Amino acid sequence: MADPAAPKHAKRLITIPEEAKVLQDAVTDVLDRGISLRAVAADLRNRGIRTGTGKPFRAVSLRDALLASHVAGIATCNGAWYDASSWLEPIIEPDWWERLVDMLTDPSRRRTNTSNANASRWLVTGLARWICDDGTSMHVSGLGGYGKERGSAYRCDKLSHRATPAILVDQAMTKVMIARLARDDIADLA
Repeated sequence: MADPAAPKHAKRLITIPEEAKVLQDAVTDVLDRGISLRAVAADLRNRGIRTGTGKPFRAVSLRDALLASHVAGIATCNGAWYDASSWLEPIIEPDWWERLVDMLTDPSRRRTNTSNANASRWLVTGLARWICDDGTSMHVSGLGGYGKERGSAYRCDKLSHRATPAILVDQAMTKVMIARLARDDIADLA
């Protein structure tokens, strides 16, 4: 934010520590922990943290915030970079920011992380096996299931011939797992 104590024609910005920490943590998550922008943005939304304009974070808005040169104390003019650290405190160290820019702007990088998502969206994808068939694993695809709720459904990888509502399967499996973990003999299984 603009420094209210700065002289009228001497622009100086001050950093809001809480907001800076959000961006610093996001850089650590993406660069050092390999967490996707989508997962980091979802975590920020779940914690109620919003962008500077008050909107919920999305992967695109987080990416834009992290790629902005001013977070590294760098000003740009006509494509040229200038050290602005005298009036703009860096939130992210410039060498760290350059690593992040290289990673996020790499043309070989996929814009979505569907096959390597950090957190599985569906509980038993790739783990569940059809009992009556050849043991083929299941995947989740859209517009399956029954009734009014025709959302995502588990289907056989090989033939895609059965559709079982994913939400119902995940709810049932969650109940089974919790019940099993609650039993007294769970420590003996380790």
